[in-house]
Amino acid sequence: MPESLSANEAIEAARKLLAGIVRTHPDQKVVVLEILALLSVAEGALEPSSRLLQRRTGENTRYAVETISQRPMLSEYRSVGRPLRVDESLFDGIASVLGGTTKPIAFDEIADGVEKLIGTRPVEWQMRVVLRFLLRAAPPILKRNRSRYAPESKGFKAAAHKWWRANSQ
Repeated sequence: MPESLSANEAIEAARKLLAGIVRTHPDQKVVVLEILALLSVAEGALEPSSRLLQRRTGENTRYAVETISQRPMLSEYRSVGRPLRVDESLFDGIASVLGGTTKPIAFDEIADGVEKLIGTRPVEWQMRVVLRFLLRAAPPILKRNRSRYAPESKGFKAAAHKWWRANSQ
């Protein structure tokens, strides 16, 4: 079995074994920490192309519009962790800001526009949940290039609300 592992897989397997050792032999924690430090050095010496790329792809992410505490909320479900939830007022604010532009605008410009509409600066992760939701609309209603977002066509706000209703439960 060890012959079939890549260097990255072997390092990860060693880390898991060391975690088990610490659980069963807490007195060996110092030695295990030294070994983990050495593994990090070895991992850093690997060719960049052979390092594991750990990036969230969003492939197991799903969205639903649910009523929570008598308020409509956009929920983002990932394969691990609790769902991320965003209030409909933030969705409306983002839809209004994006619907009022014809050119690509930066993430911070969207945040500034929403702040003017609802009176408080939106939390970054909540804005990102809404933007990811809108980027997944079928047919596409929003396009992204780097950190700039632009509606695909006129009538964005109506299309965004149609996508919201299509995901309502």
